[in-house]
Amino acid sequence: MRYATQSATYALPPPEPTPPAIFSVPKPGGGYVYYQSPAGVQPPLGNNWPLPAVSHPNPIGVASITIGRQLPRGSVRVGEGPDARGSVTPMPGAWGDIPGLGVVEDTMSVTPVVIFLVSAAVAFMLMSRR
Repeated sequence: MRYATQSATYALPPPEPTPPAIFSVPKPGGGYVYYQSPAGVQPPLGNNWPLPAVSHPNPIGVASITIGRQLPRGSVRVGEGPDARGSVTPMPGAWGDIPGLGVVEDTMSVTPVVIFLVSAAVAFMLMSRR
């Protein structure tokens, strides 16, 4: 019996990009804003999305508003509704602005640093009046 010791090279075409994916961005008042990613963002057929890397800030676990997949750059808004579709992103403001979009309308993106600086400026102005 003989076994193959060489293989023939095949000229296969490069894989086509995967279709666009839908992402749901939670709104603070309820509901979701839907965004469509560019083609080629989602993993090929048969592969899973990578698990989101979320650090555990305390022994209890991670808050539900901080869990989700990051919105890919170049995503465009395609609508909104009461239910999530596709992948869900973290709540805007939970981890800062959404990558690729910056500040999304109806967000709580005021950071603690900005709050501290504004309150320090107000306190300084009140103290200097005395």
